Amino acid sequence: MQKAIEQKNTSTVYLRADSMVYYGKAIDLISRLKDIGITDIGLVTAHIEKVKK
Repeated sequence: MQKAIEQKNTSTVYLRADSMVYYGKAIDLISRLKDIGITDIGLVTAHIEKVKK
């Protein structure tokens, strides 16, 4: 992961996951990103459309 970040020469990462990803796994990944110097971490969410009745 660190090599990929270094190759892109960035300090920003956007994370996208669905409800199947355990919360602890996401937190672990965020911690690892911070450990390798990522300072901007964004979470990408999906828009859920309301069902009309």
